[in-house]
Amino acid sequence: MPAGRISAALAGGVTLAALWAADVSTACTILLGAATLFSNDIYKRFINPTVAENKFVIINRLSVFAVGLITLWFAFNAAGIVKTMIAGLSMTRGPA
Repeated sequence: MPAGRISAALAGGVTLAALWAADVSTACTILLGAATLFSNDIYKRFINPTVAENKFVIINRLSVFAVGLITLWFAFNAAGIVKTMIAGLSMTRGPA
């Protein structure tokens, strides 16, 4: 196999690995952010302000799992990527 093909394959593999790593990192950050938002701003503030630390950790982990399941459901049931993006962006926009 010529050296040019090996280097092209290596560069392609490293590029794909970098893109995949960036994608997974972004997904993890979004999942953790959404779960923390629920745990701190909704559960701890309104539902149970005197929650114990160990129970709060469990609530946070369950929140990450629930947000992940909701995201997975959206991934499998999305009618189209553009419609899903518009729906998601419309939920994040505040009043004009």
